Amino acid sequence: MFRPISDGIFPINWARYAVATSSSSASQQGAYKAIDNLLDGYNPSGGDPFDEWASDGSGNGTTFRLTWATPVALSSLILCVPVLRRKCLSAR
Repeated sequence: MFRPISDGIFPINWARYAVATSSSSASQQGAYKAIDNLLDGYNPSGGDPFDEWASDGSGNGTTFRLTWATPVALSSLILCVPVLRRKCLSAR
């Protein structure tokens, strides 16, 4: 199994080694934007909305999937939503 090396301080960002897909994406905001390690998405003080994944407004039922070439066992998953007024209603 492919195992990236951690620097011992920060956990490994396994998402960076996956292929990201979604059931919908806004123009210039494809699923790969969710795992490109850019953290400057939209926020009320500025930021660039094109630095993040966004659905095309489909709402409930929109899916986002990470797929790895080989199985990956995760002990935890951190889902980051940069602005509190925008919600992730569920994740599994």
